[in-house]
Amino acid sequence: MIEIRELSIFNKQKQILDELNLTVEKGERISILGKSGEGKSTLAFALLGEISEGLFLESATIKIDDDLVIKNGLLSKSKDLQTIRSKIGHLDQDPAASLTPTMKIKCILKELAVNKKIFDKECKEILKKFNLPVDEKFLNKYPKELSGGQKRRVALARILLRKPKLLILDEPTSGLDENTREQVLELLNLLISELQATVITITHDKYVADSLSAKHYILTKGKLEVLELEPNKEELSVNNKSNPNKNNIILEVKNLTAKAPLLNNPPIKDFSFCLYEGEILGLTGQSGSGKTTVIKSILGLWPAISGEIFLKGKRIEAFYKDRSKLERQMLAYVPQDPKTSFNPAVKIGKALKRVKKSKSDLDNILRKVGLSLAEIAGKFPDQFSGGQLQRLAIARALIGGSEIILLDEVTSSLDEKTKYEICDLIMNLKGQTPMILVCHDHEVINRLCDRYVDLKH
Repeated sequence: MIEIRELSIFNKQKQILDELNLTVEKGERISILGKSGEGKSTLAFALLGEISEGLFLESATIKIDDDLVIKNGLLSKSKDLQTIRSKIGHLDQDPAASLTPTMKIKCILKELAVNKKIFDKECKEILKKFNLPVDEKFLNKYPKELSGGQKRRVALARILLRKPKLLILDEPTSGLDENTREQVLELLNLLISELQATVITITHDKYVADSLSAKHYILTKGKLEVLELEPNKEELSVNNKSNPNKNNIILEVKNLTAKAPLLNNPPIKDFSFCLYEGEILGLTGQSGSGKTTVIKSILGLWPAISGEIFLKGKRIEAFYKDRSKLERQMLAYVPQDPKTSFNPAVKIGKALKRVKKSKSDLDNILRKVGLSLAEIAGKFPDQFSGGQLQRLAIARALIGGSEIILLDEVTSSLDEKTKYEICDLIMNLKGQTPMILVCHDHEVINRLCDRYVDLKH
């Protein structure tokens, strides 16, 4: 059983969790819903006895079975916390964070396995269920050689090999395409049932909550409330498709063959498309189908094996460093994880002012994304929610005066309310700057894109 009593955590700006109370019975499966920035992940880490830098524990008692994680506002000793954590399976919101980059996949999976004598057999069975390869070639790869979806599935397999009695799942399907999401949910339900585990799922997605949990709570203003009724769900309307100006091609990709570094087989082969002035072009497909590979090749970060890329009719070099400064400035990239867009040690205001714009110009662009220079200038990146950071990343792309913006799964890690807000923001920018939107969510694709290409894996 899990008992949380009067958990209060704050930072210098606000109270994040306010005398929060929760009891979870052994074998119970609950979910905690809430929008970005409400403190869902802060609660998950508190259960592990982890308080992030910049946060302060005001009061709390947290007990898991007979183990005290926090007593009267004080964390247990480090040695005791290590013992407690060894009994918990925790899937972080960023799956790559749990995979040691210098370890091969086989070593990562074996590291925490309970029964190492039957590891090979058990590992292969679980990998097959996750639709992952079981051959030595795959097991000898490093995390950087896998797609985002594959990393997520490896992280799940690693937890399940551990056979924990408590699972804390922090956005377990974030960033996965619909097919992979269904497979992961099905497998989680099967193994949770077999293990008779207690499960706490942190998610913004009501569908995921319904799939994994029998009881839902919503976290708002630092308090937990039982979610009794089905909430009203805003529908994403399908946008009427406009006709792009086909007389003005701004980007053309011809016969592109490309792959991520260290991969043997390129997922993108002989691929061609055009981006027209003022349009949003969607790239969709399952995890591992090569969506991000196309974007990184256009940027010159993963140079193409073959093919040509033209910007405004002029052929550009495959490798970023071989391009002119003007050619590099024409392309702006907004990644899936907004935290990687900014240096954590540099205040946002200073980062934006590196672009030669007046304060009034900066403020005008920030207002387009629903922010102002005054409210963001003195803060560091970790003081913003995921949705706010995504707005700032888009603002920086606009501030740089780029001709094309490349958006890579920019809504995948956001709660539904924030996702709609980012969609509205992109819609408001439509027609000003042509964009390529990588996204596995067909609702978002249908709403925002004039055309889309489905990359078959």
